[in-house]
Amino acid sequence: MTDDEQNIILKLPEPTGVLKLSAHMLKNYECDAVASIRKLALFFGVDYSTMDKGDKVEVDAVVLVADKFVDTKVIFRRTAKRGDRRVWISKLPQFAGAGDIVAITNEIVGNRSSMLVINVTKAVSDPAYYPSGRRLAQ
Repeated sequence: MTDDEQNIILKLPEPTGVLKLSAHMLKNYECDAVASIRKLALFFGVDYSTMDKGDKVEVDAVVLVADKFVDTKVIFRRTAKRGDRRVWISKLPQFAGAGDIVAITNEIVGNRSSMLVINVTKAVSDPAYYPSGRRLAQ
């Protein structure tokens, strides 16, 4: 992770889940639910410790893409055989590639929290990625 990517992540509200994407994750449509993702899931009422094998919970989210928000879903699930904790962001391959750092955080929309997905790598490397009126990196 670069310093600029780290700086963006540090400016995001807690809790923020962070994933470094691999080709394997993108090909198989799943990522391990690392500790930061599990903490974020709890914030949105999803508790992996109470989920049975094969259970899944979908949460509405938006992805920040080139000055606009795109509706998506974040899927928290336990695998059917071993009960491994997994997460997937619907439409992920459309806005991220292998090696990208993706952050999932909460954004206050009106009077409620909403899940916000940001490709931090693109936010650093592509000036067009910044939304109007908001600068993710300084």
